[in-house]
Amino acid sequence: MTDSEFTKLTYIAQGGQPTVNARLEIDAAGQATLFSGSSWSVPPLLRNTVGYFGATLPAETFAALKAQIADAGVLDLARQEQATSPDPTTRYLTIEQGSESYQFSLLDTSDEPALADLEQQLVDIMTELLSEPVRALAVDLFLDESDAGLVPTVDLSQLGPEPLPLLLLEPDDANYFLRISLVLEKETPVSGADPIWLPNRTIDLSREQVEAFVTEGVFPAGVHEMAPGAVYSLTLAPIQLPNDGATYALRPRVVFWFPGEGAARQMITVETDRILLTEE
Repeated sequence: MTDSEFTKLTYIAQGGQPTVNARLEIDAAGQATLFSGSSWSVPPLLRNTVGYFGATLPAETFAALKAQIADAGVLDLARQEQATSPDPTTRYLTIEQGSESYQFSLLDTSDEPALADLEQQLVDIMTELLSEPVRALAVDLFLDESDAGLVPTVDLSQLGPEPLPLLLLEPDDANYFLRISLVLEKETPVSGADPIWLPNRTIDLSREQVEAFVTEGVFPAGVHEMAPGAVYSLTLAPIQLPNDGATYALRPRVVFWFPGEGAARQMITVETDRILLTEE
């Protein structure tokens, strides 16, 4: 395949539980753009950063991608009729070559190593793009000790040079408000196996608490543009740990929305790594 033949590649992964929501596009010049809408969208790690990313691929990476498409006969594997995927996450791939378009459904049950190798290349590219934010949001949890217990603070940090359109509270719709759930987990012994983490209780942020953050000027209501480098720091009520000598951890989950075209909105879900609260 010559450089002029490769026109565009689009890779989409959606669905599953936890939810995956990713879209990767690579054009004929090697410019790559990525949308990641959840912590699970770029395997295998849990990611605390979501949003829009982009960069020009290194020449070696772009050449290897085109070589994989051409030399491994990937285009010969395209199907006119796409079977319904039995996998939890649906993954689609479209490769445009000149005026031709080749479409694929990528399945975990596929026995085509050429497609598996190509998909791994795309995941590697997505991983690298996560360090190239254009307009993105990072979610971090910090804990401070106090006489009243552990005080959690959730920081929403804008990354990238472009403002990020964001919705944390819709005044005219009760369904749209920032969700923060702090799941307190207890390490529980299992006979003959490693201990497991079981939920002890969940602390949820209410709409009234979100409205209070707006009143305090932490962030505005409605769709707005979060400026480059801005940080919304949300300090929550103290958490008291059970006094039973067990090992506990905290796992935060945050849900908000990116506004789309017209009335379209994308729900974004971010979960960070488990934070150990007591010594093992």
